[in-house]
This record gives sequence, structure tokens and C-alpha cells, in this order.
Amino acid sequence: MHTGKAFLSMFLVTLVLVVPVQLAPLAHVPAEHTKAIDSSSDGDNLLDNPSFEAGTDSPTGWKHRGICGSTLYAWDATHSHDGARSVGIRNASASCNPDNYWYSVDYTPVDFEQASYLFSAFYTYRGNQEDYPSGAIGLFAYDADKRALDTLMFSCPPSRDDWTYTHVFIDNATMGSNYAQVKFIRVGLFATARHDHLNTELRFDDIFFGVAGDPSENTRPDAPAISGPSTGKTGTAYTYSFTTVDPDGDPVSLWIQWGDGTTAEEWMGPYASGETVSLAHAWETNGTYTITATARDIHGAEGETATLTVSMPLSHQTPREKIWVCLQRVFQLYMPLFPLK
Repeated sequence: MHTGKAFLSMFLVTLVLVVPVQLAPLAHVPAEHTKAIDSSSDGDNLLDNPSFEAGTDSPTGWKHRGICGSTLYAWDATHSHDGARSVGIRNASASCNPDNYWYSVDYTPVDFEQASYLFSAFYTYRGNQEDYPSGAIGLFAYDADKRALDTLMFSCPPSRDDWTYTHVFIDNATMGSNYAQVKFIRVGLFATARHDHLNTELRFDDIFFGVAGDPSENTRPDAPAISGPSTGKTGTAYTYSFTTVDPDGDPVSLWIQWGDGTTAEEWMGPYASGETVSLAHAWETNGTYTITATARDIHGAEGETATLTVSMPLSHQTPREKIWVCLQRVFQLYMPLFPLK
């Protein structure tokens, strides 16, 4: 189990920036957009409309920075992780400011002296993969009078997955020396531009910010159950199923290796506890291989590694190759009956 600072450092993803906030584009938000804090709300999402489903002309509870240069802000059904809609930043531009972002309207109250928080999101890059902007999820921190203190940004690196899940645990150590002064936060979804990133888009969906449970009380997930053929032919793809149960009911991610040196399936998910994930794989060379699978819950706790041994003693042959093999066998059987003189 990963706990404390070691766990935290593991999940500050790739980049953490802590810089003074000077965010004039964030409009003043009236008092009715200040939420009440509830210290008993462990596991509850403190954000309004976190999946961007509600709204008319724009998603309820969310706004974006002013449009400048080539930047366009999207809220539509073009891509979504779970549901009908998500938000996006297209053609991110550095013309006015490199940071293009959506942000939550409400001031969400926090108490880093008494609690730590889980902050997570799903994201996906689209378009010209040679010129993606730098994606990040972030927090705008405010004092009791809603004066800006800091901005924390956590990198969202491009991934080959359709949607990528990222999460961090945020406590007083993460917030730095100002943690006692931080009384409110807002969430930001960033596409930081180096120039005009035309024909690109960064989408965000299913954002979560809520009180985290005590990591010491977390139970790591069970070892995945692996099912599928134990023998087969090289060159033929076979489907294998992986099912993991987490005793706490937490979502889990999977790391799967096929034992043949090919690229591992690195922390796919997260998936619901007990959900079955099916993947196909083909081995190209005869031999015996060991499939390994490890599950990790959203708190970073890893379970035991499960294994399944498979043998690929037979080779895949095309029809022409099969005919040639048959002819060779015929020659081997009957040529001795007709010796050459």
C-alpha cells in the first residue's frame, strides 16, 4: 500500500506548479456561489455539474476564460467519457496568454488542517498529435476573503488511451506553507499553449473533488482473476478476461503483461470493482508464456499479482503453407519407393 508522502509523490503525475495567482479574467462570483462545507462528506463530489450534463448555452457551474486568438471552447456531445457531453479547448492559442482554461464557478470551501482531498478527472487529446498543447488539471486557492493565493497545476500528459484517468491526493503538504490560509478552491482545466496549436483539442469529463478517506483504513484490491485459453497457435489472437474485486468497492486500474516482451497494458481504467475487462493478444513465437496482472485502487494500493501460463506449441499457417507442408509429407513418404537410378 502506498501511503503518506511516498504515495503522494507517486501521483503528482508529471508536473506540479505552485505559482502566485494573478487571475483577473476570473470574474467576481457572488456569495450565492459559495458552498457550505460538510466534514462528513467523505467520498462526495463537492463540484457542481462535474460531468457537464446540465446547462443550456453553457455547462451549469462552469465558465471559460475569455476567447482570444485561435482558441475555441467547446461544450457538446462530440466526445464524452460517460454521458452525453464534455468540455473541450480547441486550437489553444498563446496570443494573449498561454493558459486557456475552463473553471468551476463556485467557491468550494476546504479545510486542509482537518482533511485531505481527492482530485481527479478524465481527459483525452484529439487532432494533430505532433502539436498538442500542455494539458493540466489545477486548483485556484483563495483565503477566507476569497483573495487569490496560489495556483496548483497537475500535468495531464498525452496517452494512447481514448480517455485517460488522472488523480492526485491533496493535503497540507501539497498546498505548501499557505495551507492554513486556504479556505476556498476553484477547479481549472487547462490547455497551455506554446504557440497556436491548430487542429488540436483537449477534452475533459467527469471531474471529481472531494474529501479523501484515511489511506491507513484502505484495503488493497484482490489479485485479478484471469481466464482464457491455456494453449493455442502462434499468430492467432486469443481473448483473456480479467476480473478484480476491491474489498472497499473502490474502482481499480489494471497493469497487464503478456510475457513476450511486447508493450504492457499500463494501468488501464479505472474500472468498477468486479467488472470484467477482456483483451485479445497473439503470440508470434512458439513457447510458454506467463500472463501477469496487477490491480491498483484509486488510493494507490496495489494487490497481489495474478498469473496464467499459456503455451503456444502450434504455428499459424496460411492455406498455401498448409498445402506445401502436405506435399512435403507426401514426397517424404513415397520418394523411397521410386529411387533415382
